[in-house]
Parts: sequence; C-alpha cells; structure tokens
Amino acid sequence: MDHNSREINKPDEPAAQALALRVDWNGAAQELPLKHANQMIVQVYNGELFVSFFALSPPVTLGAPDNQIRQPENAESLRPECVARLVITPEFARETIRSLQEQLTKMEGATEDNPLASLAGAFGGELWETVQQHVERQRQQDLDALAEQAG
Repeated sequence: MDHNSREINKPDEPAAQALALRVDWNGAAQELPLKHANQMIVQVYNGELFVSFFALSPPVTLGAPDNQIRQPENAESLRPECVARLVITPEFARETIRSLQEQLTKMEGATEDNPLASLAGAFGGELWETVQQHVERQRQQDLDALAEQAG
C-alpha cells in the first residue's frame, strides 16, 4: 500500500474487513506556514516518540563591528523557538527515516553534470528516462551550436 491510500478498520471489525480509501494530498498543507528548524529533540513516553523542532538563531547585534563582537559575550544563553511538536509511533518513525534517507540520496545524487538527478524519484521509470534523454539531446545540441560558432 502506498502513501496515497490507507486501510481503515472500524474498531469492532476484524482486519480482513479493512476498507482502502484514497488519500487526496493536493493542497493538504497549503494553509500551514513553513517554519525553519535547525534543532530537534526526541523524547520517548508510553511507547511513542515526541519530536520537537526548534529554530535557534544568533543574537541580533547592532552598532560598530567592535561592539557587535562584544555583545554576545554579555548574553547568558540563547533561547530556541519551538516551531513544531509531533507525537509519532515507532512504525511511523521508521517509515519517516526510510523516506528521508531515500530523498537525501536522490538529492545528493544531483551533480553539476546531472542537476536533475534529485528529481528522479518524482517521476516513474520511463518518464524519468524520457526527461534524461531530452536533457542529453538538448546538451548535445548546445555543444554542437557552440562548436559551430567556434569553427
């Protein structure tokens, strides 16, 4: 079962009677503002993971450069802003870790020679091959045009 459908069991029915419903993800998160997080704390309680995301920013400093350097010395601490808290099951945590690893691998696979590699997961096999072929054809046409101009 993929992320576009979920099985839903009614509490009084056996699992064999599960109902598969399609999940429409279009626009599901558009109302929420995006938040930046650069810190995270994970706590375990009653078999669930409590994941808190924070934004930790450097202090604002004003004035001449010499004053800006000394201002943080007077600060006692930095206070991170909690931007989101989630409670997730261990199974969902494992799914999330797998998904993040897959996406990081795709993203890190993008190189200067193949900048679209990070998009590979967004397309099916044949469609992705078509995109790659188009990019390669365009690159060859550009090289041919440059060679023609130089020659």
